[in-house]
Amino acid sequence: EKKGGFYQISYTYRMKSKTEYVKAEFVQDLKRQIATFKRFKKLTQQWIDLAIQLSQMKITLAKEGKIKLS
Repeated sequence: EKKGGFYQISYTYRMKSKTEYVKAEFVQDLKRQIATFKRFKKLTQQWIDLAIQLSQMKITLAKEGKIKLS
């Protein structure tokens, strides 16, 4: 949101809401950083989901006697 020559960015960090003002010259770079962070969060969530699935599959296979957990 533009406000008096500056753009406003609002976010939550460590359970606290923050608002900062950014000069127009930094907006494009900031948008790229935000997009990169969103991609990171999405990939991290996918990794966690797959790790949970793998763990569940190993437990199932171990119960069936097909593998031995170390």
